[in-house]
Amino acid sequence: MKIIKNVISVCLIFSCFLSCKSQNGFNKVSNTIYKNRLKNTKEYSKEEKISNSIRKEIFKNNLLSFYSESENLYLVEGYSIESGYSYIMIWNSKGVISYKIDNESYSILDEPLFNDDFKSIISKWDINNINNFKGKKLIGGLDMIANQVIFKPSGGFEIKQMSFEEFQID
Repeated sequence: MKIIKNVISVCLIFSCFLSCKSQNGFNKVSNTIYKNRLKNTKEYSKEEKISNSIRKEIFKNNLLSFYSESENLYLVEGYSIESGYSYIMIWNSKGVISYKIDNESYSILDEPLFNDDFKSIISKWDINNINNFKGKKLIGGLDMIANQVIFKPSGGFEIKQMSFEEFQID
């Protein structure tokens, strides 16, 4: 009986260690995205800070259960000047989440913001074909920022970023 309790204790400690390591990894990714964006969008520093905070909260609330440092992660965020909302989608091959930020709160969307064709172009980082999606309308034109997080086998990560304006999603 004592052996079983020890095994369970070790499993719990190991599980907590992995969870903390994963959270720290995601927090580093989110903070790096935030710092990169501030270099280019200082006039939106308040919005970027809120977005960073909410990304971390979503991860902490286990809504990014598909997150893994064994494969690339994609984040696309769009800001609507008309509504003041930010629309965000985060995905990899194991899962996807879409949400909307209104002021300092978020709501999970029932459907992905973007279709599979758009996700494929972003996942392939196909900058030349991104223009094929301009002019499709669901919500007003958004200033969009896409991030590709590439995890290195030796540890660490690299983030690529591209932006496009007045993009309308379907």
